[in-house]
Amino acid sequence: MILQTRIIAFSLTLFITVGIMFISSPVAAKPHFSVSPAIVKSSDLSVTADYEAKDLGKRTANITLNSQSTALIGCLNPGGKLSPSKGAESEQMLSESVKIKPKDGKIKGSLTLGPPKLPSVLEVCPNKNWSTSILSLTYENVALDIKQRNSEILKFSFGNLSQSR
Repeated sequence: MILQTRIIAFSLTLFITVGIMFISSPVAAKPHFSVSPAIVKSSDLSVTADYEAKDLGKRTANITLNSQSTALIGCLNPGGKLSPSKGAESEQMLSESVKIKPKDGKIKGSLTLGPPKLPSVLEVCPNKNWSTSILSLTYENVALDIKQRNSEILKFSFGNLSQSR
């Protein structure tokens, strides 16, 4: 009888201990941005996105900043005057990527897009003595993606950003 009581007491203690360990074991947190990503427009018409994320584990993260850009291009004559001509429009897909190994499950950095490459002077202007200039620029659907093992784990959309000189 004493042996049976000890076995029952031991089994009950073991059951409670395992239950407490299971309940108190940490659950893996879901990856998330530590702070909301921010974007800065620069005077050279580029844009830079700053990001900080955590709970990514140990796997290398591939961070990408993407956008479609549309630029209105004007022509400057040799005297520096903008031509009253119609100018031209240029569209480009822009993308910048970096791979980062998380430290303690965290990553922090920035990526820059643009400005887009201008078409050649001969494609837009009356002659080769003129130069091109971006009059206005729109970055459309600017998005920051973070992937691990080719699976998207975080995404942030900045929407459309317009700049002009």
